[in-house]
Amino acid sequence: MFSEKYFHFQMLTRICLGVFGLCFLYQCNRSDKQIKPAFYYWQTKLQLSENEQVYLQKLQVSQLFIRFFDIDFNPETQEALPLASLKLPTQSLKNVEVIPVVFITNRTLRFIKTNKIEVLAKQLVRKVQKMHAHATSNPLQELQVDCDWSVETKEKYFALLKKIAQELPKTVYLSATIRLHQLKYPAMVGVPPVHKGLLMYYNMGDLVGSQTQNSILDNEIAKKYLQNYHTYTLPLDFALPLYGWGVVLRENKVVHLLNEIQTTDLEKKNFEPIAKNTFKVKKSHYFAGVYLYENDELRVENPTLNDLQQACRLLQKQINQPNTRLIFYHLSPNILRKFEVKDLEKLIITLQK
Repeated sequence: MFSEKYFHFQMLTRICLGVFGLCFLYQCNRSDKQIKPAFYYWQTKLQLSENEQVYLQKLQVSQLFIRFFDIDFNPETQEALPLASLKLPTQSLKNVEVIPVVFITNRTLRFIKTNKIEVLAKQLVRKVQKMHAHATSNPLQELQVDCDWSVETKEKYFALLKKIAQELPKTVYLSATIRLHQLKYPAMVGVPPVHKGLLMYYNMGDLVGSQTQNSILDNEIAKKYLQNYHTYTLPLDFALPLYGWGVVLRENKVVHLLNEIQTTDLEKKNFEPIAKNTFKVKKSHYFAGVYLYENDELRVENPTLNDLQQACRLLQKQINQPNTRLIFYHLSPNILRKFEVKDLEKLIITLQK
């Protein structure tokens, strides 16, 4: 009797341990791929509508990456100066972490003198801290620098990033955007000295190319740039495009980019389809605030939910950290009308598998 009870006790113990082990492994696997949604905010004025706030709450977004200002080089004064500063709200934002983003032009790095880099870093950090304190009562936790640096400018750029990090409190960490070409050729263009990178998974095609169907998001092109992902030394978050535009071509040159254009916006009397998502202007007229001439071409580019899910399936294989942020570009009324909360939830689930 004792041996039989002992046998059943052993079996029950093994089953419990097995179930516990499976649950533990399941939780470990889940924790290995925790995806946190966020949004870029790239407007001229920081003002969230009630609809935008509700949308963010439903998607459980707790971080906004907000463009604070640009840095460009002024040839007249021979100085790097802030431009297009964000107009701040009268009341500070609540229920969301504000992460400042500063865009730096590559020509700033080309022309700035090495002995001016430290001065720029100090001015940049002071301006960010002042604006951040006005935008939110929460403490500054992260600063992101956005720059499409090149081989020629990498030394100055990396020196600037190091100086910025020195000026920031130790509790604030620094991140930087990474373009696909910078991901593919780290030995050539270098890896920025920051805590984390943000892979910009968009603007990957040739705007003028005759074979181009969507220059914003083309997963076949992107595959060619993901080859060195696992050897990249920075942990990476991902940014996906929700925006669209119309590319106006005149004599094979891009003359306009029309934001948030849909094929349904094109009237048959003014546009003639000539290829997939590409139309010829039948007669000269005003459209979306610009004047189009007869025989201009308009290519409408909008990433579909299917395109974005395919992107997530590709990126899902590349995750190199336990917690990854999926940042959608960008928060605007038009984009939120295009994508429902459930659409973006599908992308998060796809990336987390």
